[in-house]
Amino acid sequence: MSRKYMDKELLQFIELYLEGISYQTLVDEYTLKLSSGTFRDYVKRYKLHGIEGIKSHKNDRRYSKEFKLNIVSEYLNTDHGPAYLANKYNIPAKMTVINWINRYTNGKEIERKSPIPEVYQMTGAKKSYEEKIEIVEDYIDNHLTYKDAAEKHQVSYNNIYSWVNKYKKHGPKGLEDHRGRGKPTELQTDEERLKKRYILGKHTLDEFRNKVYKRDNYTCQVCNQVGGKLNAHHLDGWNWAVDKRFDTDNGVTLCESCHNEFHRIYGKGNNTKEQFVEYHNKAIELAPN
Repeated sequence: MSRKYMDKELLQFIELYLEGISYQTLVDEYTLKLSSGTFRDYVKRYKLHGIEGIKSHKNDRRYSKEFKLNIVSEYLNTDHGPAYLANKYNIPAKMTVINWINRYTNGKEIERKSPIPEVYQMTGAKKSYEEKIEIVEDYIDNHLTYKDAAEKHQVSYNNIYSWVNKYKKHGPKGLEDHRGRGKPTELQTDEERLKKRYILGKHTLDEFRNKVYKRDNYTCQVCNQVGGKLNAHHLDGWNWAVDKRFDTDNGVTLCESCHNEFHRIYGKGNNTKEQFVEYHNKAIELAPN
């Protein structure tokens, strides 16, 4: 997101807008030089996160792997788009979210780039089930670090990390070799379960969205905005109406603004078609003639 103003200058425009000054007035009389979409995005961020939401940040912000996976999981299991998630979690650019999604769904593990010392690249002879247990128990009993255990047993850091965590979570059974037989669900990592859900559901969800957009002529069914940032809103909520998740009759096209406003009023989760009808009717009543 390009920054044309210092934080304090941007905050002044936002405060004027929240006091009732229209966007067009800010452009015409207060020399605001931001597009409507960009400015309203800043307003949303300010409402969600306060001054932190609009502060300029350097490009080297760091996010944990767990945080990234949570974002990707929410994208795959809800109808929230990258722009919504970027605003919700105060991520400066939606492309950051899109890149995480693309990296994960292309089979690339989400992690930071950093120099890789020799211990992280180390390879060794294949270890038997009994040897893995012995190595893990040595790690635990002698309070070794992953790095020390890797050097001691001449295996990679990643192997030690994986074996220890599988052992802690599943016991000795977690170290069994399931290659070629498919791993039981209870032994799958969060990443593996997430990838499975992606393979099973992502194509269907994309198809659902595209069919809803096409049926509605890519037009918001509340404010009649054509194109732009659109959402395929589930009338009966994704979380409870499981049998309607990919039923286009249960979907309606909303622009990002109307979609966010609906959820601001009715909350997220357990939403119903009746709520949308009420929201739609109120919007028509309040619309200028």
